[in-house]
Amino acid sequence: MPSPDRFSAAQPHEIAGRVADVIVGLGEVYLREGVHIWLTSRHRLLDNRVPLDVIREPGGLERVEALVEQLQTGAFV
Repeated sequence: MPSPDRFSAAQPHEIAGRVADVIVGLGEVYLREGVHIWLTSRHRLLDNRVPLDVIREPGGLERVEALVEQLQTGAFV
């Protein structure tokens, strides 16, 4: 499990690649405009926070990745 200060230890290209994977994953579920809306709107499963804000927090990228995976598999989110 990544440490809470994962961003300070991770390579920037690793983080960028994972964020890109989130965007690609959303693109499998939504049209381009929908991806933008999803990333910039509050989400109840993120404590009514905006995914792009959550991604910047320790452990936030993992939370958003898990939520996108649920969307891709058709889980009710």
